[in-house]
Amino acid sequence: MVKSGRKTSYSQLQKTEYRNSLTVLFSLGMLIHEDDVLKLYSDSNDFEAILAKKVWLTETIQLINKRSSTKELSSIEVGSLVNDYLGRDWGRESKRRNGNALLRWYKWVKEKERVAS
Repeated sequence: MVKSGRKTSYSQLQKTEYRNSLTVLFSLGMLIHEDDVLKLYSDSNDFEAILAKKVWLTETIQLINKRSSTKELSSIEVGSLVNDYLGRDWGRESKRRNGNALLRWYKWVKEKERVAS
């Protein structure tokens, strides 16, 4: 996303396809924004492992994990579960879209955990 030595400001990146990536990294506390400069925070050289750990610890992924221990969930089921948990009023397509995105994160984290074991 942000390459070392490349001079790209936060405001420039917000206008690109990286906007969602920036939002995720900010929400996980892995990106610091100071004076229109971005800094990736990691206390390890294995950034992907740190990202996976932080994603795993989120409430929504834990919620999905608890529910999926009994059966594999569809994107609609995940969307409905998270919708109810967060007290939202998502329509069917929003449940599908958000559920699909969260399900992809969940599967990615589970794969990272499997590979690390």
